[in-house]
This record gives sequence, structure tokens and C-alpha cells, in this order.
Amino acid sequence: MSFVTNLIALYILLLSYIMPYFSKELNNIGLFALSGSITNWLAIHMLFEKIPFIYGSGVIELRFQDFKKGIKDLVMSQFFNKDDSNKFLNKINKLVISNLELSIDFESLYKKLVEAIITSPAGGIIAMMGGESALEPLKATIINKIKDFIKELSNSNLEINNNTESFILEVDKIISDKIDKLTPIMVKKIIQDIIKRHLGWLVVWGGVFGGVIGLIASIVG
Repeated sequence: MSFVTNLIALYILLLSYIMPYFSKELNNIGLFALSGSITNWLAIHMLFEKIPFIYGSGVIELRFQDFKKGIKDLVMSQFFNKDDSNKFLNKINKLVISNLELSIDFESLYKKLVEAIITSPAGGIIAMMGGESALEPLKATIINKIKDFIKELSNSNLEINNNTESFILEVDKIISDKIDKLTPIMVKKIIQDIIKRHLGWLVVWGGVFGGVIGLIASIVG
């Protein structure tokens, strides 16, 4: 994209020297377009690469510590702030509780509970009252109470709120460990992969606006 823009601008400039008509206009358009596209291309190149004797070039490698901090701060503030982390942990909590309720066989749980009561010291009293059949009227109530307890766990944010801070600290530590391993070259490559292909449009528009300014200069001049 950048190369084609520079090539077109150079072609228009060279064409102005052989065209018998509109040579001045073509010369200005080509010269201004080439100046605009090359200037923007050089600026993009200087962003990523150090050029001797040009102050400020290679800024990404020179300031890679700031870029690393910026990457970490962006991730933590946008994806792992306290509100979002709390919502995430709440969803996980509700999902776990929901799956727990679905996985529990309440009939088997009730039978185990009855067996525990029958074999306990209170079993003799229960036997005198009719044994297991005496507890049967309580079956629905007991199962519902267990379900209510599980729902209360799902609706309780106390444990989640206590864990949010530790969750954020753990995520912060993991991200910090990963970020600390980044070298200047790796930081430069990350940013290049994200934005460099889009920066080619700066060269294109530099050539276009340069050509328009050149045309205006020809008309005014």
C-alpha cells in the first residue's frame, strides 16, 4: 500500500516532465504527493526503528518499559477491575451452585439422612414412633430445606466479595510475570502486529492530501 502510493506519486512527478500540457500542475501534484507520502512513511518507520542522528526515532524500543506498563494497566483496568471481577466471580459462583443442585440426587440424600437418624442414638425413639415411615411426612420439607440452603449459597455475595481482591491480586501477579518477560523487540512486534498494517493508510492519505495541496498551489500560483 505504501509502496504503491509512493510509486504513483513518483510516476505523476516524472510524467510532468514529458507532458506538453498541464506539466506545472502535474509537477506540483506529484511533488507534493510524493513529499506527503514519503514524510508519513518515514514517520511510521521512525516509530519502530532507530535512525542514527534523528532524535525521537525508535521510540517504541526506547520507551518499552512505559509501553509494558501501559499494556498491563489497560488489561487490568478494562478487564479485571473490581466491578467486572466481582460480576465474573458471581457468575462462576452461580454456575457452580446451579450445577451442584442439578447433580444432587435428593432422593438418595434423603435416604442417607434417614439411615443416619435410624442408626443414631435417637433411632430407638424413631422406631417406637413407627420407624422410617414416621419420617416420611417430613421428606418433602427436608428436601425443600436443602434446596433452599443451596439457593441461599447462590444468592450470597459475602464470600465472593471477600475473594474479589485476592482474585485481582492473583491476576495482577500473573500478568506482571508475563509482562516482565517481554523484551524491547517483543514489545515492538506486538505493537507492529496490532497497528502497523493500518498505518499504511497514513501514507496513502499523505499522498492524497499532498496531491490536493499541490493542485491548489498550482491553481493559486
